[in-house]
Amino acid sequence: MADLGLQLSPNLDQSRVLRAKIREWGSAEGYPGPYIDDVVLVASELFSNAVRATVGGAPIMAGVERRIDGATVRMTNEGPGFDPDALSAPHPDDAGGRGIWLAKALGTLGVTQRKTKTIVTVIVG
Repeated sequence: MADLGLQLSPNLDQSRVLRAKIREWGSAEGYPGPYIDDVVLVASELFSNAVRATVGGAPIMAGVERRIDGATVRMTNEGPGFDPDALSAPHPDDAGGRGIWLAKALGTLGVTQRKTKTIVTVIVG
């Protein structure tokens, strides 16, 4: 059981690297394809949010940890935290704003603020 850890620049082009690394990791860990699709979706959404929220071009730390009953996706960035319960569900006509809603739908979401860092964790199970 190996964990995946990546340091990525806050650039949306890096989401392609993140998705590929998670698929590679999931295959090596023996996860079924549809499950890894959910993990990739959650990680991609959290990463794009982190890119928008990161302050000063600081790198984003992305991680996926194997669990007996699933996987934990973790995204850490320099930037202000947020209250996920204060976010309303996206309107069907909105172009974006579905990332946290999708993360909540696919797992258990947690947000922690430590000094200047925001850590978003989703247990996908």
